[in-house]
Amino acid sequence: MRRIIALLLLLAALAAPAAAAAQARSYSNERIDVEIDVRPDGVLGVAETYTYRFTGGPFRKALRGIAHDRLDRVTNISLSENGRPFRQSYAEDRGTFAVRESFDETLVTWFYEPTSDAARTFTLRYDVYGAVRADPEADEIWWVAVFPDRDAPVERASVTVRFPDGAALESTNVSLPAADGTLDVGPRTIALTRDTPLAPGQALELRADFDPDLIAAPAPAWQSAPAAPVYASEPERAEPGDPADGVMAVMMVLCVLFVIGNVAWRLANGEPVFEAHDDDSWSTSSSRRRSNWSSSRGSSSRSSFSSSRGSSSSSRGSSSRGGSGGGRGGAG
Repeated sequence: MRRIIALLLLLAALAAPAAAAAQARSYSNERIDVEIDVRPDGVLGVAETYTYRFTGGPFRKALRGIAHDRLDRVTNISLSENGRPFRQSYAEDRGTFAVRESFDETLVTWFYEPTSDAARTFTLRYDVYGAVRADPEADEIWWVAVFPDRDAPVERASVTVRFPDGAALESTNVSLPAADGTLDVGPRTIALTRDTPLAPGQALELRADFDPDLIAAPAPAWQSAPAAPVYASEPERAEPGDPADGVMAVMMVLCVLFVIGNVAWRLANGEPVFEAHDDDSWSTSSSRRRSNWSSSRGSSSRSSFSSSRGSSSSSRGSSSRGGSGGGRGGAG
């Protein structure tokens, strides 16, 4: 017994330094710098530069999920570290990055040399189609430069939006829908800087409404997408030929067979087929059963149908306003 206790104490002593090191492992974003080139056709060329400061470690990978809200598609993705390009691959080797597409985001994951107690800087580049909201009075770029879905603070951040040569931004209206910062609007450039930390969950966004004649951006597909229809609160009914019809028919046959079998058993054993009940108690229990059946059957089907339809309509309708380029990111 003493040997077992000694062995357990030894294992605990060996595991303590590793647990302490794992607990001290953390990182922060020293900087996030975003540059957006607005091209004459409305395509945005985006470059995001991340400087991570690692404490403890090792850290081996990082990720950036680009949300598909209020944009049509993300293409031409590349990644580099201080000018050294990474190779696209799904092998998760050092010096590579992988791109995975889903309905709601484009996820970029990259892998690097194990790093502890040091800083590393990476640049992610991609093109965005359909991020310029078209309007007869003013086009709009609303970009979420620092996304709120992250687990580490951002010490400093900047956003630079460059319009094509010859563009004049005199009548451009620029606002900051989320965190504040310092704005500088030049002849064809908008610069936003933030020199104070952004906590996890805090976003940095830039919104610019400008003359629609500055660029020839077509209306994005998401802007003209029809809203989902809103249905009345009615229980779902099976269409003709629906498999539910066959299931209901089988259930009815089984119920009839059960009743026939029960009657036959009672007759064979000399028991009465129908038992006498007090009229008041029978009517009360019967009405109570009917009430329970109707409330559990009708109300549940109506509420689930209306809530699922309604939430779909609400999410689609709210997509007309808000920023593009949000999502998530981090290192590990």
